[in-house]
Amino acid sequence: MAEDDYNYKKAYLREKSARDQLETLLEDKTRALFIVNQELEEKLETVKNQQITLMQSEKMATLGTLSAGMAHEINNPLDYITSNVESIKFIKPVLVSLMTAAHNL
Repeated sequence: MAEDDYNYKKAYLREKSARDQLETLLEDKTRALFIVNQELEEKLETVKNQQITLMQSEKMATLGTLSAGMAHEINNPLDYITSNVESIKFIKPVLVSLMTAAHNL
């Protein structure tokens, strides 16, 4: 009977040791998985922030392009008017003299 108790105790200790090893292994793997999960969450947050920044940059670039187009559309007629005003200033004395000559006839 004492031998059976000894064998039982020996088997129990082997099983307990194996369970302890498995629990330690499970704990280590769980800890590693938790750390990797935290790193992934941090990287995901970084990617989200970069995506927001990129979208904002694209919006600003589009706004710049739109503003440049609008400025071009406004400046073209203004340049035409300015050019004609400069031409009229140059030709005005000639026109005045022609009008005076025509009026005197």
